[in-house]
Amino acid sequence: MNILITNDDGIDGVGLQTLASVLRERGHKLSIVAPRENNSAVSHKLTMRSAVPLQKISEDEYAVGGTPADCVLIAISYLKIKPDLLLSGINTGVNLGSDVIYSGTVAGALEGAQQHIPSIALSQYLHDFKTEDSLFKALKRAAEMTAAHLSEWLALAKETGALNINFPCVEPLGVRFCRQAYTNYSSMYRLEEDGLHLVNSPESSEEESDFRVLKAGFLTITPLKNDHTDYTALQKWGKLS
Repeated sequence: MNILITNDDGIDGVGLQTLASVLRERGHKLSIVAPRENNSAVSHKLTMRSAVPLQKISEDEYAVGGTPADCVLIAISYLKIKPDLLLSGINTGVNLGSDVIYSGTVAGALEGAQQHIPSIALSQYLHDFKTEDSLFKALKRAAEMTAAHLSEWLALAKETGALNINFPCVEPLGVRFCRQAYTNYSSMYRLEEDGLHLVNSPESSEEESDFRVLKAGFLTITPLKNDHTDYTALQKWGKLS
């Protein structure tokens, strides 16, 4: 399978490199186009008012001085890569609930869907990892699960456009399809010597949502679309016009 990989942790990110290593071992043809630096929480930003540096690392690997969305557009429109599937990740940290609004990882997948490429955002829950070795083992497990379920998940992504998949920090109890939670961020800014620093503590009490299901030990899959239309309101208002 021809697979395009991007992320928001940067091209040297351990999640991306672990995923690429496992997929190459399985015989897949990879193209990697990823930010040269960490771009976490940049959402769907595009670079429009400055040039975007592009560095060729190897025959099928490029570092971009821009965002995950930049990377996907450059891969498709400039590098003329024609993937069967786009994978964004594996992110070191979850993208649950309202995280999808801010996540560069999810934005990479949604930009792929915008370009009519079945796309999947992959993220690893980090809660219980005390060492780099334990993190690597979890990422390796997530990468191997992705490789094992690739055809199945590709078929699902073709139906909806994009999938948001989160891996628990333990061997998954199973796979659950669930909705995106509304995450209540207890966000505050803390003043330090160099300025204000954002501190987040997300919570959600919504049962059967991605947030709760992942923390119960399941791998979560949430279908996503780029269409933000509120069809309930549109139907209601249409009757008034």
